Amino acid sequence: MDRDKRKSSSLSAYLFVSVNLSLLLVFLTMSSNSLRTVDQTRRLYEELFHDWYVLRVAMVDPSYAGERDEFARFDARLDEILSSESLRASSLLSDELRNVAEDLRDGWRLAQFTVVERLRDPAYPFHAAERRIVTNIEVSLIELRDQVDLIVRGQQRALEMLLYVLGATVLATIAIFWMVERESARERSAADRVQSLARGTIGTQEAERKRIASALHDSLAQEISLCLLQLGDGSHGLSRELTIEIRERLVRAIDWLRNLAYELRPAEIDQVGLAEAIRGYCSGLAERTGARIDCSVERIDAVPGHLAINVYRVGQEAIANAIRHAGDARIRLDLREVDGTIRLRVEDDGTGFDERERRGGARNGGLGMIGMRERALILSGSLTVRSAPGRGTRVELCVPRTNGTAVGRERG
Repeated sequence: MDRDKRKSSSLSAYLFVSVNLSLLLVFLTMSSNSLRTVDQTRRLYEELFHDWYVLRVAMVDPSYAGERDEFARFDARLDEILSSESLRASSLLSDELRNVAEDLRDGWRLAQFTVVERLRDPAYPFHAAERRIVTNIEVSLIELRDQVDLIVRGQQRALEMLLYVLGATVLATIAIFWMVERESARERSAADRVQSLARGTIGTQEAERKRIASALHDSLAQEISLCLLQLGDGSHGLSRELTIEIRERLVRAIDWLRNLAYELRPAEIDQVGLAEAIRGYCSGLAERTGARIDCSVERIDAVPGHLAINVYRVGQEAIANAIRHAGDARIRLDLREVDGTIRLRVEDDGTGFDERERRGGARNGGLGMIGMRERALILSGSLTVRSAPGRGTRVELCVPRTNGTAVGRERG
């Protein structure tokens, strides 16, 4: 679960950075396109202004031979600039710009009559009224230039502001991403330390269990067996009844010691592997306690030693929990490997419990459950517990197959 949270935090950070950068790039592209369009309009205006002065000279000077060409050029240029995308878009926001454009368009319509007449008759006089029209056009052109310059400067300021915001946002997202990654790295380091500590602790426990099991089996059980032999020679002077009773007690003690040694460290887990060890444990436990245990173990290739003993311990604890808490219930154990993952499932049809009410109870939060979770942690696996009143309990361990020294050849 902690790994999922860390992964989710990293993905959220990546997503946050990507979305912010994408939005800012979109805004930057739109602003850049708008500025480019306005700048193009300004260049058109400069060409228009130049063409107007040439046309004005042609209108005043009858000897100017290029008046017809200048008229056509200015008329086309004026139509292009007044219909430009940026000027139309800007005029929607600025009444003053819209009024200037309309004044220029009206003035040119009036001037066109004089231009057309002079094109027909170069001797057509240039009256004071026509001069006023020309002056009005010049004023409108100057006002239009000022308005276009304002638009360009406004667009430039907006783009500069957007660049500042973009830079600040990039820095902020990088800082946030760095902090999230640093926190994730810190959590990973802490989790690794906990995992290493748990692995060392459990490894020490297993080594101590193995040593104690060996001592019980090889020393204490052997000593008791020697006592049995001495009882059998009849030289102790005890009555026959007492001898039989002592012998029975010693036999039970030997069986108890061997069972205890087996539970501490099943010898066959190092010899025949995990599957046979679990099958043997279930069979022996059912015989000793009368518990109803169905054991289903599929063929599994050789399992690394540290993995085998920890999976075995989880199964051992889960079955013990079921016997203690499920009453006279049927217990089912299933062990198999699916797509490189070893899955152990222990479930019963007992009374079950409410997970929310017993979150910290013995069955869900006791030492046994804590131990199972620690073993799942050191194996980089997961342990899930599902239960409901009247519907039994299911414990499932899923661990990936890891490198290590394999024990036995599993038989299913």
